[in-house]
Amino acid sequence: KISYIHSFKIHKLAKNKNLEYQKLFYTHYFNSRRIGSPHIFLFKKKGSLPWVTPCTTFFSYTFDTKYINIVNFNIPNNISIRQIKSASFRMIINFFGEISNKFKFYSIPDFANLKNMISTNLITPFVLMDNNTIVGLLIFRNDEKSTSLIASACFPKYRTYLFPSLQNSLYLLKKYKNYGSVVIENISNNNYIIKEILKRKFPKEKQQISYYFYNFSIRPFMSPNCFILY
Repeated sequence: KISYIHSFKIHKLAKNKNLEYQKLFYTHYFNSRRIGSPHIFLFKKKGSLPWVTPCTTFFSYTFDTKYINIVNFNIPNNISIRQIKSASFRMIINFFGEISNKFKFYSIPDFANLKNMISTNLITPFVLMDNNTIVGLLIFRNDEKSTSLIASACFPKYRTYLFPSLQNSLYLLKKYKNYGSVVIENISNNNYIIKEILKRKFPKEKQQISYYFYNFSIRPFMSPNCFILY
């Protein structure tokens, strides 16, 4: 088991942000260990940190959704997408097992926490289906201003349908909230989607992001070989 830290906020006027981040992290780590948290921590950080080696580094791309969240009908009749809610969560349990050995680094919460993340709308998964068989998965993490595609996985023969699935997923998300931007992290199978979008549009923003381990050392992975769900 590992602990996960999504982000820390450092005061914008701090003179040495790396030092302040390090102090804040160590304080959180010490307090968490006192209440029994696992000793290995995984955390995510924009930019870079000079005092720790990342387990993977990649870029995130921000795109305007008005060019993307439209229905794509250019897919066969047997291919569809479906939103996964807490009531239908059991549908994707077996698929997680199928993809767990397709990535060199694979990390997800336990299923109870994962189901809670769905029921509280922290994440929104969509499955890509061939008739009644799940062949792909896209997972969005939501905040107030944008939604982020943080992970995807798809069997090789269906990867050409990942971009249409993104479009149709964002179209369905509009029913709940019309996000002005979508952030796509270049990790897991998201690279296939990013390549398709970059043929058509330039990103509004591009940022370097890294995942780091604390109290554990490992040779860094290429981001397409990582499936990390948080």
